[in-house]
Amino acid sequence: MNSRNWKREVPNSLNHALRLCKEHSLEKKNLSVERIADRMATSVDTLYKWLGSGKMPVNQLINYEELTAGNSRTGRPFVTEYLAHSQGYLLIKMPTGRQAEHTDVLELNIFMQQFIAELLSLQAGEGDAEQAITTVKTLIQDLAFQHKNIEQHQSPQLDLGE
Repeated sequence: MNSRNWKREVPNSLNHALRLCKEHSLEKKNLSVERIADRMATSVDTLYKWLGSGKMPVNQLINYEELTAGNSRTGRPFVTEYLAHSQGYLLIKMPTGRQAEHTDVLELNIFMQQFIAELLSLQAGEGDAEQAITTVKTLIQDLAFQHKNIEQHQSPQLDLGE
């Protein structure tokens, strides 16, 4: 069974965002709802209630996203992304400036080609507008990440090692 591509997941509702966080933590961190609830110092019933209703207290939401996405390479704050997108904002994570790998650039190129195909299909009256919007948001975020890599290349940092 293929692993889910978490980089390309985009939440379409608050409940969907909460569910994506939960599913990510189960797949990537092996955290069950019971373990998440324990680490949040709440009951399993309360956590399930929050996940089902989409009404999680903000002070718990930050903790929930940190537990479920955390510092893992594929982790993302799906709820924060959904809230930003639902208000018309594009959320872009601050770039780290790490060196781009060839596979990252190639993956970005393939994704850009997929977006162009979606755009052409949409212009021909055959595409899905919501999917094209989701794809362009993801593409802009990926390009912003590469922007920092280009800046880093123009001003390399001194190697202060011995």
